[in-house]
Amino acid sequence: MRSILTLIALVFVCVSAPAHAYVGPGLGLGVVVTVLMVVLSVFVAVFAVFWYPIKRMLRSRKEQRAATAGQQGQTDHTNE
Repeated sequence: MRSILTLIALVFVCVSAPAHAYVGPGLGLGVVVTVLMVVLSVFVAVFAVFWYPIKRMLRSRKEQRAATAGQQGQTDHTNE
């Protein structure tokens, strides 16, 4: 499969004609920034989707620990 794709790519490279086009620094930089922003936005979206449940889990654990510590503190005072 890989050799077929390599052969197809080689044929396209050999058959293609030069474009005689100029890509200026403005267009090149615009393409680079656009690609980076798309990748960054996908990363931020994935991070946001996974961060909210993790944050809720950590908050509930913290509240459970505080409640457990509060109950233990109350029982210690009643025994005295």
